[in-house]
Amino acid sequence: MISRTYVQCLTCSNPITARIQVGHELEQPHTFSCPHCGTDIKLTLILDEPPIVKMRWDDNCASGTSEGKIINLGVGFTIAKDRLNQDMYFPAFFELPPVPIDDNGGGVAGDGPLFQDIAVGLGGLPRAADHWRVLQKALRFHRTGQAELREAQLDIFWGPGRTEENDVDNAVFMYFMRLLEPNTNALFKPIAEELRQARHLHSVEFFSLSDHYTKDLQADRIQAYSDIFTEYFRGYTEFNQTLVYVRNGAALPPDAVATSSAFDSTRMFYGNAFEVLGSHLDLPAAINNINAGRKFDQMLTMDLAKFRTINKANRTNCFSTNAALSWFVTEYDSTIRNASHHRWFKLDDSRHTVHFRSGGTGALQSISYADYLYRCNKLAVQLMVMLCWELIFLRLSNKSL
Repeated sequence: MISRTYVQCLTCSNPITARIQVGHELEQPHTFSCPHCGTDIKLTLILDEPPIVKMRWDDNCASGTSEGKIINLGVGFTIAKDRLNQDMYFPAFFELPPVPIDDNGGGVAGDGPLFQDIAVGLGGLPRAADHWRVLQKALRFHRTGQAELREAQLDIFWGPGRTEENDVDNAVFMYFMRLLEPNTNALFKPIAEELRQARHLHSVEFFSLSDHYTKDLQADRIQAYSDIFTEYFRGYTEFNQTLVYVRNGAALPPDAVATSSAFDSTRMFYGNAFEVLGSHLDLPAAINNINAGRKFDQMLTMDLAKFRTINKANRTNCFSTNAALSWFVTEYDSTIRNASHHRWFKLDDSRHTVHFRSGGTGALQSISYADYLYRCNKLAVQLMVMLCWELIFLRLSNKSL
């Protein structure tokens, strides 16, 4: 659905026609440059009374009264650069095709492959940020021992018909499994097999690691996951512009433009996510040790205590020959982390390109803002999968959150 909205820029007073691809979130903010004077404009679609689309004029804009220069804005999509100002353009028509499914996947039976509706076939979870806010509260109440409040949030999350099995562990696991469709099985099968191998072939070391995990690591790790995902979902409408490509394992089109550019809400995410991921690589390293026939805390050249002190950028070396576990660091760039944490990370005046220097002193580098969001999503997906992987680890250890 496209919402055609007349906008007036309050800086130059020129009219704008914003053609906005409507998404699923209750509030859908857009930050973009006026196509006349280049000044930032921020407005928000509000969908709390569907099918009515309401508008909140947040910054440098007001309701317009006439047609103006066309600008296409997308929620859940990027837009080709040469179509930014094209009328009668529908972003959803130019996205990835739905994923073929077999006869057990739903749809209408018949000969040949079946296809889901595009919104289902491309994955995604309507109102994902709203669901996360409920789940984050449940996790906090679980951590603080407020069982009654936790159960109230889980009742909201699961809805009518909740059973005893619908506990906080399953809520977290199923939420991310649903969010990562349609490729959850492909993502989880190889790394889950690493856990099963360790559990069944090296059970003594597996349970020694499990005891160490629950005693020394679990509480801080789960809180770290909760914090980084809360940061992610605060900027979700920005990240969601490229998430469809990451979920489907597809490359970002070379001419893709992220039409909303609220860089302040995404600037620090990559660096912060890098730090969380780097701190949690000790578990894949330990599982790799076990499956290599060593004690869980013994690498080839160091022990686990030493591993936790080395530079996070170098922590992938201890399991680099393990193809399944190396997936966790397919996106793991200390250059972008260093640039963001040293405050040398800037969006240019076009709002389409990010310039950065690693540490503030390295060579000037540039990536599109869309590519930055894409890489943030790859890192976020790796963290989502790692959290679910740790939940599988707990389940195989006969333990829970």
